[in-house]
Amino acid sequence: MLLKVVLLAVLLTAVEGYRYALPMHPHWPRRRAWNRMKRILSGGLVLRGEEGYSVEGMYYNTRTNNPQPAAIATPVTVWDVSRLMRFARRHRLRVAVLSTGHHVDMRATADNTLLLHMVNMTDMSVDVSTRRLTVGPGNNFAAVHSFVKSETNGTLVQPSGADFTVGPFGWALGGGHGMLTRMYGLGADGVRGATLVLASGRVLKINKYHHSELFRAVKGGGGGAFGVVTDLTFELYPSPGAVHAWWGVYVISDAVTERYAAWLATAPNNAAAYWVPTSSSGTVSIVANCFGDSDSCKNVLAPLRDITGCIAVSPAFCNAELAFPDYPTYVSLFPQIGTRGQRQYWMAGATLAEDLGAQLKLANKWVVAPEEVAVIKACYGNGVTGGASRDMDPYGETTAVAQAMRDSVQAITCVIQWTEAYAPEVEEALIASGDEFSETVLKPFSPQGWVYWNEAQHNFPAGDWRERYWGGIDNYLRLRSVKLRYDPWNFLTCHHCVGWAFSEKVDPAICPETSCSCSNTPRGQCATYA
Repeated sequence: MLLKVVLLAVLLTAVEGYRYALPMHPHWPRRRAWNRMKRILSGGLVLRGEEGYSVEGMYYNTRTNNPQPAAIATPVTVWDVSRLMRFARRHRLRVAVLSTGHHVDMRATADNTLLLHMVNMTDMSVDVSTRRLTVGPGNNFAAVHSFVKSETNGTLVQPSGADFTVGPFGWALGGGHGMLTRMYGLGADGVRGATLVLASGRVLKINKYHHSELFRAVKGGGGGAFGVVTDLTFELYPSPGAVHAWWGVYVISDAVTERYAAWLATAPNNAAAYWVPTSSSGTVSIVANCFGDSDSCKNVLAPLRDITGCIAVSPAFCNAELAFPDYPTYVSLFPQIGTRGQRQYWMAGATLAEDLGAQLKLANKWVVAPEEVAVIKACYGNGVTGGASRDMDPYGETTAVAQAMRDSVQAITCVIQWTEAYAPEVEEALIASGDEFSETVLKPFSPQGWVYWNEAQHNFPAGDWRERYWGGIDNYLRLRSVKLRYDPWNFLTCHHCVGWAFSEKVDPAICPETSCSCSNTPRGQCATYA
C-alpha cells in the first residue's frame, strides 16, 4: 500500500510546472513564423484579429465564455497535423483539438491556444469484405450512417449515440454508448485501429499489435491526452434489421417510474430505452426500442404499453408502436441532446439494475424542484448500457473503460440550462446546487462513483475525478504511465484529462475553475495581431 501511495505521488507530480507561452513571451511565435506555417500547410491557418477568424458556432456550452484561441488551424492531412504539433512544441504553444465540438464541458479549446479544428478531415472508406470503416475526425454520425448504408447496401451498421450531431471520435475515445451497445458493445470496443500524431509530431499507426498499451489508453482514456487522432478504424456489424419503437409521455410519478424501472432492469439485449424527465413540462418521456421481428418485439415492449396515464401531446404518441426499416432511419429522428449555445452545467453517473427505481425517483424530485431563477432542468436516463458489453473486456485489458460503465443498465446525465447570463453569484449558486445533487443522488448509486467522460461534470467536490472517470486509481495510474511515455511534457492537456496537473489551476492560460476568457490572462492579454 505504501509503495502505491509513493508511486501515485511521483506520477501526479512528474510533469507539474510546465508553462505554456503567452503573447509577449520570448517563445511566442513572431509574425514571420506564423506566415511560414501558412505557406507550408495544405489546410488553413488564421490568427486572432485577422479576417476570417471566428469562433462562432464552435461552442456547445456558452457557460465557458467563448475562449479565444490565438490561432485556428484547419488541417487537411495527417502531415498538416504533424507540422502543427512540431511548431507548437517549438514555441511552447498549448494545442487544443476540436472535432465536432459536442463536449458538454468545452474541454476542446481554451484561450491563447493553437486550435486544431478538424472540420476538413472528412475522408471515409469502407471495406465490406473485412467489415471495416475508416473515418476522419471531421465527420458526425449523420454523415457516417449515410455513407455506411450506401456503401454496404444497408447490410452493415456503425453503432453510435442517439444524437446525429455527435462525432465518432469523442464518442468512441470516451467509451461511447448507444442503442446498439447492449448488442454489439461500447464504441471503444469497436475500434480496431487508429492513426495518432504525438506531441513530438511523430505519426503512429496503432492497434492491438502495435503500441498496444497506447491503443488501449486511447480507447476510453478520454480526450486528446495522448496524441491527436487523425483517423479511426471501426468494426462494422450486421444490420439488426427493423426497429420497433414505443413512445409515451407521462406526468412524473413514482408509479410510472417503478413500472419503467422494472421493465428496463430485465429487458433483453436487443432492447434499449431513454427516460427523459424535464422541469419545463413536469413530464417524463419514455422512448423504447427493440431490434428484431415484429411479434417478438411486441412481447418485449408489452409491459410498457400497460403503463397508464399517457398524455396525448403532439408530437408524442401515446402507446404508439412504430416500425422503422433500419437503425440509421430510426436514430436520425432523435433530436439533438441539450441545446447548443446555451449556458449549461452537466452532471453524470450510472445505475445498477437493482437501484434503478430508487435513483430515478430522486432524480425526478430534483428535476421538478423550483429554482430562484429561470432555468430548465432535465435528466437523460440512457437505458442502453450493460448487455453484451458487460463481458467484452471484464479485466480492462483491451480498453480503458471503467467496468462500472459495462455493469450498469443506465448511464444517467442531468443538466441545468439557462439562456441569459446571470450575476456570477447566481450562477455559482446554480452550479453548487448541481454539485450537491451529483454528490447526494448520482454518485451514491453509481458503481465506483463512475462518471461518463463524454458527459462530464466540471467539479468534483471530493477531488476524486481520477477514480470516478476510470473506475479506480489503478486504471488511472496505468493510463498515466502511458501519458508519461508518449507525452512526458504534459503538452496535450485539458481539464481533468489524464495527466492534468493541479499546478495548471493557477495558470490562467489554461482555464480557471468555472470559466475561460481572455480577461483571465495576465493584464487581459489576448493573442491579437491586427
